[in-house]
Amino acid sequence: MNLWRVLVVVAVVAVAGTGCLTTNPARGVKATGEYLSVTDAGGFRQGERAIDEQDFYRIAGDTQAVGAVRQRRLNLVAEQMAWQAAGLAGIGGLVLGAGVMAGGIVWTTVSGPIGLVALLPGVGLFMTSLVLVPLAYVWAADAADAMIAPTFSIQRARTAADRYNRRLDGASSSSPPRRRRRRTPHRRARGRRLRVARVGDGSSSRQ
Repeated sequence: MNLWRVLVVVAVVAVAGTGCLTTNPARGVKATGEYLSVTDAGGFRQGERAIDEQDFYRIAGDTQAVGAVRQRRLNLVAEQMAWQAAGLAGIGGLVLGAGVMAGGIVWTTVSGPIGLVALLPGVGLFMTSLVLVPLAYVWAADAADAMIAPTFSIQRARTAADRYNRRLDGASSSSPPRRRRRRTPHRRARGRRLRVARVGDGSSSRQ
């Protein structure tokens, strides 16, 4: 295969790979007073709206889970960046290895076997980098996919949702009843005058 064609293919893979950095998908969704729930597939919901796992546990009040999810995602971001850096280093190794190989070939042609001193290391660097580049970006993509995978089991999420939903039910049932307005002496006197007036109107109409 043509050396420059290999370099072009690897460069295309590298450019595509550098766009796979995925950051924390939590969006800081506010509590709406609706029930939390977990689907059988592991999806998180507030009412009918799908929300992120970190937002779900924050609304549910599970601070330990929130911290664990956040830390895991920070580690995944760092892992993506490390693998992408390794991929970029591999591209540099390809370019350097190709240059050393070319120099070794020329040296071997001109000076004989002594040129293998440069040719063989160049071949080793080139082939190692050729394997490293696609693997690094594949592993970076795997770390990005893991970002949206649940950190905890569905059972823990459902337990947190049940606790939160019971708190919602308790808050709604413990709301204070409306207080009846207390009648003041002025209001009582006014009520008596109105009743007397009604009685007088009734007697005059019968006459």
